[in-house]
Amino acid sequence: MSKHPSIGLRRGARIAGLLAAIACTGPALAQHAAPSIITMPADQPAAIVVPAANGRPVRIAVTVDRATIASAATGNARSIEIVGRRGDHILEVLDTYPSKPQGAGRCQAGTETYFRVLDTAARRQRFARLVDSCVVDGVAAADPLITRSDEGGEVTLHGLYASVTLRIGDDGTVTAMPSNDAETKNPAGAGPTGSSFSS
Repeated sequence: MSKHPSIGLRRGARIAGLLAAIACTGPALAQHAAPSIITMPADQPAAIVVPAANGRPVRIAVTVDRATIASAATGNARSIEIVGRRGDHILEVLDTYPSKPQGAGRCQAGTETYFRVLDTAARRQRFARLVDSCVVDGVAAADPLITRSDEGGEVTLHGLYASVTLRIGDDGTVTAMPSNDAETKNPAGAGPTGSSFSS
């Protein structure tokens, strides 16, 4: 289960910190650069704010299963980790929410993580897949979660129960690649191994 630092600040202060972080990380982020982590309030789950090529914040609508994530009342921040960039406008991110607490104390400090491909020019989500979950059975990230082909055109998302290899174009087009790996199941992400969304 992915773990990221959270910041318990008032909403206004968190948004100000988010904008400052975006201003600092945007221009300097190279393709497949070292990860950059941004925090934002957890009360806006269906939207994400990330840096465009010019460093300015861009708001993009995203898909999320609201039944699995905690409300902002928990005080836990949402974490956005930028793990790659393709060209000037395509970002790859890990978007982590606090899990909705379950019965018998389960998932009190759990997380729900999506891998997303975002087009900051079109302000669109191109792809999303749930890759780690405390709430959803059969969705758990392996270590490492992400590996890349030598030329960088393919990304493999490794799970304990299922993995998938994606070819991601500089225009944000995402294609699931066939695999002969016996441990790679359900490459389209259907069912309990993690839902995928693309456009």
